[in-house]
Parts: sequence; C-alpha cells; structure tokens
Amino acid sequence: MEVRLAVCPDCGHELEESQGRVIEQTILELPVVVPRVIRLKTYRYECPGCEHTVSSHHPLQVSTATGAAGTQLGPRALAIATALNKDFKLPLRKSCQVLERCFGLPLSPGGLSQAMERVAKRLEGQYAQSLVELRQSEVVYSDETGWYTLWVFTNQETTYYRIVNQRTRETARSIIGENFAGVLVSDCLSIYDDLNPIQQKCYAHHLKALSVALKTLEGKGSAYLLELRALLHSAQLLKPMGQDLAPQQVEQWRQFLEKRVDELLAQPRGQPDNLQRQQEEKIRQRLAKQRDHLFTFLDYEVVEATNNRAERQLRPAVISRKISCGNKTEQGANTWAILASLAATAAQKGDSFIDQVAQAMVLKPDPVSTR
Repeated sequence: MEVRLAVCPDCGHELEESQGRVIEQTILELPVVVPRVIRLKTYRYECPGCEHTVSSHHPLQVSTATGAAGTQLGPRALAIATALNKDFKLPLRKSCQVLERCFGLPLSPGGLSQAMERVAKRLEGQYAQSLVELRQSEVVYSDETGWYTLWVFTNQETTYYRIVNQRTRETARSIIGENFAGVLVSDCLSIYDDLNPIQQKCYAHHLKALSVALKTLEGKGSAYLLELRALLHSAQLLKPMGQDLAPQQVEQWRQFLEKRVDELLAQPRGQPDNLQRQQEEKIRQRLAKQRDHLFTFLDYEVVEATNNRAERQLRPAVISRKISCGNKTEQGANTWAILASLAATAAQKGDSFIDQVAQAMVLKPDPVSTR
C-alpha cells in the first residue's frame, strides 16, 4: 500500500513526487472475524444392491444429529473454544465472552461445558496413548495435590493428569503400572516407597528441610547439617561438570560422595539433652530412609535431581482448580484431565492443540450401516 501527499497539509503548497522520501513499515493486523454459517445438506440412501442404508458426509460435520441438535459448532470452532478454557486456562464464562466479542460466536457456559465433554470423548484414545508412552519412558516425574486428588505424571515430552478419589500407593501403581522400569522422581511422600525399583527423591525437598533446620535456634550453625547440604549441592554440580571431566575423575568424586554420605548417616545423632543433635537426627533419619535414592540422577543422563518438572505442571492445574472450585461430577473431572493433559503435552512437543482437537472432531462415521 502506498500513501502519497499531493499538497502540504500545513500550507497547501504542491509537493513533487520526486522529492518524496520513502518510509517503509510492516504492520501485522487481524481481520474482522465473523462466523461462517454453512447450511449443509447430506443424503441418505437405501441401496437396492446390498440393502444397506448409506449416507453422504462432509468434513465439517462433527455429528449426524438433526432436529434441535442439528445446529453445531464446526471442528475448528470447537477446538478454539476448548483451547481457551483448557489450554489458556480462561474460565468458562470468559471463554464464552472471547468467542462472542472476538469471533461473533455466541455460546453459553453450559453449552461449552457439554461441547468439551464430547471433545474429550473423541480424544480418549490419545489420552490413553500418552499414559502408555509414559509407562515406557526412561523417567517419570510425579506430584499430587488436592482436587479430590490431582495426580500428575510427566517428563520432557508428555504430561498426564488424573483426578482420583484416594491418594494411596495402590492408586499410584494403577496409573504408573505394575512393571514401570524407568526412574520415578518424586518427593518423599510414603506412598511412593517401593512403587518401582529405581527412584530419585527430590533434592529441592531435602534442601528445604535442611534450610528449615538450619534456621531454627537449635540447628543454627550445625556443622553436621552444613556438610550434608554441601554434599547434596556437590552432587548437583557433579552432573554438569562431569561433561568436562575425565571419567576417572567423575568416578573418584562419586565414590567420595557415596562414602562420605554413608559415614554421616551411619550413626544416630539424637541425645535427650542436646536440642541441636535432635534437629540433626531428624534430618539424618530423613536422608537415611532415602539413602538408595540420593544419587540415582547421576547414573542417568535424562534424570534430574528434583521433581520440579512435575511441580511446574501442577501450577496451571492449581490455578484451574482455584478458578473453577474443582469438578462437581466424575465426568467433569475426566473431561478436565483428558483435555488438560493433551493441551500440556502439545505445548511440550511444540504441536498445536487446536489442530489436534479440530482433527479429532471431524466426523469419521462408518460409511455402511445395516438396515
């Protein structure tokens, strides 16, 4: 687009085109969006050859419903509406406001809720597949919070949410599977104990416990606690530094860490008349219980020392819980878990959740139905 001046806007003097100096800009603008309202006619036939009832179909169809249910949102409209609520975490009412004010698409919160239940049903297979991928992966990070109980299992590429009634070891095992062979990274909640053979306990939780103990009047300045903290920090530093060290040096440092931690955790610290020793004993018991899970992350390149990855995936879920006050029905909880899981996974993989939903909602009916 070119915008020229024929005369000076100040004095009215004629301006020569050859004297003009070009100033270029690039402007990104959004067009005014209005819904496309499409009247679709399909046909149903009674085949005289095979005596089957057959129908024509169009890619915009998401359902074969007719009558009062014959007015429907198309696949992409459904996908954007779902993404506003489950990917961008807008409340139902605000999602509907965006749809109407930005796209001219009127929709009630109740209508959007029911639509997302239908979307979740279409995506159940992909949700189940994400759990299969986690069960076969090298590492899974886990955390949980109240909802009833919202559990998250995640790694670098996949996130899986599940809302359950009980926070028990049996429930966790039913999700992660009986034979999970990877590394499970979690906090020190007892339900994770013996859930699978190879585990890493979160350093962030250990270090927080040490920090709290060192800030107490009894634990302040404890050489024992300070050395334990230094050893955990040293283990965290060893992993990235190991890339620049000779394998022999890495092994020497590893042997030192293992030996020194064993020495520090071997003997009880508690004494009835020594409050500092009592603080030290609490930390000793904590780390001694998880001794086998202190340095697992050093043995696996893809394993991190903390379960921060799971906690980061819980934060948007906690925001959703705060906004919605949770779910009133099991179906609503299941819908949230499916859609939130796939939205988070799409973001991790750099895929489009909107495209994923739109493709899933295209009707793929059986072309033949028996009379």
